[in-house]
Amino acid sequence: MTKSKVIEQQHSVYSEVKLVGMTQIERKGDDFVATLLLRYPPEERYNRHTSVYRSKWSDARKWCSEQLQEENLQKLYEIEELTKTAMASFYSQENRSKYDYNE
Repeated sequence: MTKSKVIEQQHSVYSEVKLVGMTQIERKGDDFVATLLLRYPPEERYNRHTSVYRSKWSDARKWCSEQLQEENLQKLYEIEELTKTAMASFYSQENRSKYDYNE
């Protein structure tokens, strides 16, 4: 098994530090794997969000730059907040009481 090594890393922040994005590019054989990692402050740990394979270094760098644009990070943040709201509503006691799961 070949160990991969991060060969480039970039950071970006969505306004007021609501979401921090980091990209990494690793070489795997003849290809490059570009990965977007996200963290929501005050968390310290980055979590993998998306990875893509590219055959050219320049294509991997372009993808990373696109992912770290503030508009993209803002969309990701809004989707995450919407998901949290929907899940909280779905699993709320008020919603659960509408269904009898024992039938």
